[in-house]
Amino acid sequence: MSHPFGEIDIVVALSGTLVFVEVKLRKTLDAAAYALQISQQKRLLQAAEFLIQTRQEWQRDDHRVDVFLYDVKGELDWRQDVLRLY
Repeated sequence: MSHPFGEIDIVVALSGTLVFVEVKLRKTLDAAAYALQISQQKRLLQAAEFLIQTRQEWQRDDHRVDVFLYDVKGELDWRQDVLRLY
């Protein structure tokens, strides 16, 4: 989803939580984990905040940022709540 701060790969509502998901594909899961740099973390948080403030239907009691890491072998690691909005 595009917005003034870049893009968010996936946004999903899970019960009372709105989850923003960043997807990282690299040669290894470790490389994917290290691919989320500080500058990108800041952009993700700004983007999530912008979307929450501009989309009334996305208001939830809780918000978080998860990361889906996967490698070229197809292995997946879902890391929940890696960045906290509030």
